Amino acid sequence: MAVAIDEARHAAERGEVPVGAVVVIHSDVIGLGHNQPIAAHDPTAHAEVVAIRTAAAKVGASRLDGASLYVNARAIA
Repeated sequence: MAVAIDEARHAAERGEVPVGAVVVIHSDVIGLGHNQPIAAHDPTAHAEVVAIRTAAAKVGASRLDGASLYVNARAIA
């Protein structure tokens, strides 16, 4: 979850809603993402979607069997 919170901070630094996400398989981080719909001019560029897309690209597959997705709440310190 700390990684997702760090991603949320990246979003906040860029003026986005501070949400971060991480995809993990067997304790290995395979995907990261933070909200970036403003910067990317893409209404689907939410943290969860970005993390899932990067994870799928990393493993080279459309299925992420055994993966867990962690997303922080909007409020960060």
